[in-house]
Amino acid sequence: MTDRDLRAQADYDTGEVRIIRHRHDEGESIGNTGVARLDRPDRDADLGALERAADLLLAEVGLKRAGPWRRGRQWKIAATVLDT
Repeated sequence: MTDRDLRAQADYDTGEVRIIRHRHDEGESIGNTGVARLDRPDRDADLGALERAADLLLAEVGLKRAGPWRRGRQWKIAATVLDT
């Protein structure tokens, strides 16, 4: 398995972070960020809070981002991750 096979995805509505190993895999949950969606007008601030909390959760399980978080639709973020 190469580093590029691992992807992290975080969902702001649920706070859940999943690690996806294959393209069509639903992934394995590694935990919850504890970040609650506040529905503030500043969407970037809300997603920034999710990104920081997801980074901490990744570090707890020995993973780190290989690049920036990509922000998608429906309050989800994703990033390639490396096993540390």
